[in-house]
Amino acid sequence: MSGFGNLHALNDLDTFDDFIDFFAEHTRKSIDNIVCSNCGFEFNNYYETGKLGCSKCYDVFKKEITPAVQKIHGTTKPNGSRPNSGGAL
Repeated sequence: MSGFGNLHALNDLDTFDDFIDFFAEHTRKSIDNIVCSNCGFEFNNYYETGKLGCSKCYDVFKKEITPAVQKIHGTTKPNGSRPNSGGAL
């Protein structure tokens, strides 16, 4: 990944906010403002909000958000668990 010159710096991050700041600093320079064709969300807004606009954004911005998902969840693969469906326990 062209924007991540020093991945060893990730080891020095103590909080989620530190990680978001690191991610933003190292990717903002190398990513043109990509726009979701479904909802019009601009990827550069992700740096300010930490959120995406719709479910299609995850496909549109997959390349850009994969490092953050990997760091936060430890994997980019679903683990198979689902929230309770609201039925009886």
